[in-house]
This record gives sequence, structure tokens and C-alpha cells, in this order.
Amino acid sequence: MSWQRISTPIDWILEKAGDQRIASIPTEYAGVNFRSRLEARWAAFFDLNGWEWQYEPVDLNGWMPDFLVRTELGRRTLMNGCVMLGGTADVYAEVKPVMEPNEVEACYQKAVSHGGDRWVLLLGIAPLEGTLGYLLDTPEGSQETRAYLHGVLGGYDPDTQNFSDQRSLWRDAGNRVQWRPRKVSNQ
Repeated sequence: MSWQRISTPIDWILEKAGDQRIASIPTEYAGVNFRSRLEARWAAFFDLNGWEWQYEPVDLNGWMPDFLVRTELGRRTLMNGCVMLGGTADVYAEVKPVMEPNEVEACYQKAVSHGGDRWVLLLGIAPLEGTLGYLLDTPEGSQETRAYLHGVLGGYDPDTQNFSDQRSLWRDAGNRVQWRPRKVSNQ
């Protein structure tokens, strides 16, 4: 018996939608009004990972990234044996309702045009296996730093040298932003 990939409901929805736009559902999370539930879920996911984030932090010549995510890089040893002490990495993230984000998708083109100037991460409907999304090349062009940042964003903890359970965190993030009826007071 051969195994085939079973389409998830979101696969089917995106396939049927084709070029049509999927309506976003404005959602409030952590006191911030997001344009879509998907953006709110990413914010909850960042919180669960312990990363600082800002929503729509700046307008970069016509591109307003959905997030600025600040992650701790920690201490690391590069392939050449040099030890680099931590610091933070500021990553501008763009969220779109696509299965597998990549630099050729038309919806990411504004973000891609800024990829040479700063860290830019393209995010889709869920974290990808082993990383969150598609990380564009950086101005420094350091492949070692890029690979390390991919690991940190994929749940790698440099202190314990373990990967966190990103699927479980994504599920928890969904629970935090799901729709709940407002409580009406009887006053």
C-alpha cells in the first residue's frame, strides 16, 4: 500500500479559491486589533516562543511589514570554530494565506524587494517543518548566520540544543485567538 498526502480542509479551500481573495476576519489579541485571524495567530505563536513582536511597525517605502520579530540569538559556535556572543535579530515578517511561502509568490513581492536590506521572513498559513517560513538572504550574506537564525526561528534552543514542539505551540496559538462570543453584562 502506498501512502498519499491527504488534503487538509485549508488545502481544499485554497485550491477552490484559486485567484479569489479569501476574506480576512479582524481579530483582537493581546490588546492589538489585527486585520486577520491568521496574523493574530502568528502573534500568539511568537508569544508562546517568547519572542518580542510589534504589529505593522513601520512603513518601508510602500511596504508595511506585518511584524517586526525580535529573537535572542544566544551564544553560538560557527563552522570555523569562532564563538559569537548573542545579541538579537530583528526580522521583518510578512503573513499571507498561502501553503508554502516563497519569494516568487506575487503576494510577497513588496517584502521580497526589501530582502537585501534586512532580515525578511515570509510566513504562510502555518509554520513549515523545521522552520517557520521562507527566510530571505540578508545584507551581510552570511550563510552561517542565516542557517542559525533559521534554526532559532524553527524552535531550536541554543542553550538546551533541543527543538521545541512547534506544532503544539501552533495549535495553542490557534486556541488563543479563536472566536469567542462576547460576554454581555446585565446592567
